[in-house]
Amino acid sequence: MLICYGTNDDLVEKETALAPLDFIEAEVTPFPKGHVAIATSWSSPDSAYALHARYEDGKYRGPVRFHMDMDDAFGKKGTPKTK
Repeated sequence: MLICYGTNDDLVEKETALAPLDFIEAEVTPFPKGHVAIATSWSSPDSAYALHARYEDGKYRGPVRFHMDMDDAFGKKGTPKTK
């Protein structure tokens, strides 16, 4: 599981976004700016934090990259991919 949050979010506080970590293990990805930027400016493929990319020297990855990596991992293990 991946949890993304905006570091300067005025809509959802960081503590609220990360509350599920009290109950589950998850990878956490911070995005600069706020909640709306994740859905707007960062969804541009050319942005500094594109949703399909890794950033900050590979320390973090966007949600699209997370799922692409999961697809690759399942494919490499021989598990059939769903269409």
